[in-house]
Amino acid sequence: MGDITRHDIEGFIEHLDTPPKTWATVPKSAKRKNIIILAGTIALSWAFNKEMIERDVTQGITWFSGKSAERQILSPELAEAVFKVQWKDERARLANILAMVTGIRAGEIQGLRVQDLGKDCLYIRGGCNSQYEI
Repeated sequence: MGDITRHDIEGFIEHLDTPPKTWATVPKSAKRKNIIILAGTIALSWAFNKEMIERDVTQGITWFSGKSAERQILSPELAEAVFKVQWKDERARLANILAMVTGIRAGEIQGLRVQDLGKDCLYIRGGCNSQYEI
């Protein structure tokens, strides 16, 4: 770690800001880039504070800024198209349909048991033994 220089960190940060080489790669948000940088800088700052390295090369780093992309929901037509295609895992497809029509979260779907299936409802059990019907 003592061989890492400020130049190395700045080069890595520039690399994060380089546009993806293929259209299939999604560009990283400013928040995601900062999380990646933080993962390394925490270790370097800790090593400096424990006097394991001579210089804190993380001081004065310029972080990425920018507005996060607004979350959107799928249009009914796009949702229909998504569920018409062949899925590799039919359980994943069913779980996504259940989330779409009920609004329950992935953890609640994963926690479903046979006894949670009512005649015309689902019993969703939350933490602290809370329960509600859908």
